[in-house]
Amino acid sequence: MDDGRNFRWRAIGNHAHSDDVKRLHGHRADDRRYSLIGIIAAIAIPNYIKFAKRAKEAVVLENTHTMQLAIEDFSVDRLGTYPQAADEAELLILLPNGRYPENPFTNAETAVHWNADPVVPGEISIFNLPGGGYMLRPRGANALLNDFVVGD
Repeated sequence: MDDGRNFRWRAIGNHAHSDDVKRLHGHRADDRRYSLIGIIAAIAIPNYIKFAKRAKEAVVLENTHTMQLAIEDFSVDRLGTYPQAADEAELLILLPNGRYPENPFTNAETAVHWNADPVVPGEISIFNLPGGGYMLRPRGANALLNDFVVGD
């Protein structure tokens, strides 16, 4: 039985009170929230990764400085002679806890190479220079970091 009132109510209901319209508006609000979360994540995650890498590289430089202090300590004890590869055991005694610092990229003891470039991020190389000095070469996440050169 359609007396016209029912038709008008349905028309109003379809536009103002329909569950479909409420659901549609609710989905739009959810979509906006998810879009906003996606935008924030797209900005935050790469920045977090970049800063985490920089923090690890800062630890590698700190480890390199620790090695430099141990080498200088060795030199003071040996009247100005810097360590060679054969002196590694004596150098380790001068490091904190008697071992190489922890590599922030691998969470294991840092591998130290003598007179060869470091390969894995976080590793450090010690190069004996011809004039009696030395150079420390740390490796960052993707490349070598600045060399520490002492002496000739």
